Amino acid sequence: MRTGLLFVCRANECRSAVARLRMTHVLACTGAQRSIDVTSAGLSARPGLPILPVCAELLADAGPSVAEFRTRPLEVDLLRTADVVVAMTRAELNEVLRRSPASLPVAVTLGELAQTCRFMPRAAPAGPGVRLRGLVRWTVRHRGSNGTADTDIPDPAGQPLETVRAAAATVIRHVDTVAVHLTRTAVPAGRPS
Repeated sequence: MRTGLLFVCRANECRSAVARLRMTHVLACTGAQRSIDVTSAGLSARPGLPILPVCAELLADAGPSVAEFRTRPLEVDLLRTADVVVAMTRAELNEVLRRSPASLPVAVTLGELAQTCRFMPRAAPAGPGVRLRGLVRWTVRHRGSNGTADTDIPDPAGQPLETVRAAAATVIRHVDTVAVHLTRTAVPAGRPS
């Protein structure tokens, strides 16, 4: 059974796009792509736009999927079919939950998830999709008690290029932290610092 993983941010041009493309790349490189179906959307995305060029540069090792990527707006059906929803900020998470209250048990921020991976022991042997669902359930149950108070990755829209680059690099680091926990392998070479 494949686990549906949906990354969400405001415009789907930077943070959630980077998360989707990086996670897809890491899963493919580790042979785990059959376990998790990764997608992304934006709360107020305009459909059909490419990923921001600075983000594409950071993801140069992710292959042709970077050039093929196009933004899409978040629709309630995406939330209903996702097994796991990962937002970039608490405000974006709150908007996800406003649109789909049923997502509460499966929705977290990327920062929360990465923080949980840093101190939680590795899960019992299971596939990456099963580990992801368990990790999210644990994160939701322990929200606020595990030191994740300030783990937002703010929207860099309208900010200087270095701020956009820093936000994308933070997303990559967090995705890599989660991917290592899920796949039990190191992330592929070419990882940005």
